[in-house]
Amino acid sequence: HPQDNYQYAYDKYITALPDQTGQRAAMAGADYERLTSTYDPVDLSRVNAPLIAHWNAGGWVTISLHARNPWTWGNARDKKIGKYTDLFRPGTKAHTNWTTQLDRVAAALQELQAAGVTVLWRPLHEGNGKAFWWTKAKSRDDQIRLWRETFNYFTVEKGLHNLLWVYSVVRIKDDNIRPVDYAYPGAEFVDVVGMDAYMPELAFDSEYQV
Repeated sequence: HPQDNYQYAYDKYITALPDQTGQRAAMAGADYERLTSTYDPVDLSRVNAPLIAHWNAGGWVTISLHARNPWTWGNARDKKIGKYTDLFRPGTKAHTNWTTQLDRVAAALQELQAAGVTVLWRPLHEGNGKAFWWTKAKSRDDQIRLWRETFNYFTVEKGLHNLLWVYSVVRIKDDNIRPVDYAYPGAEFVDVVGMDAYMPELAFDSEYQV
């Protein structure tokens, strides 16, 4: 949809649901990257408006982040990265772009916090897979560090306390997928665990046993 039509999408898929099915949607979700490629706070505020209304009506809110590549500013699936540890070194291009991105996203999340909205927050998802730039770390410790530093930046630097951090993995279906706890950052950095499923593979076998 055009940038101004987030409310249109909410009305089409959620507001209209009771008339079509007799049931209300408990959860409303958005992906900040999917809805804007520039992370313009004004655009993200437009995304937030129907989410705030959904929360105020008694619903739950979830937000994902297909974070853009800090080296190239390409999309989340652009896996052309430089030295991964540059993400943690102030003054590098990767660190500057990553921090700029986090700042813009944090501004949108702060708007939700000010409105009293609790968010099931799902960043850096499918860390046990190999589909996104953040999964290209040569060391699992670096990937874990990225989650922990992102957590600390949002909670300490930005004062965000309305986020339930969701560690979401991808189901093990081939050799391209690593163990579900591969990039697990620790219980003190995670509130909820979950799993991505792609139709028709909805059975989770033994993954949740881990």
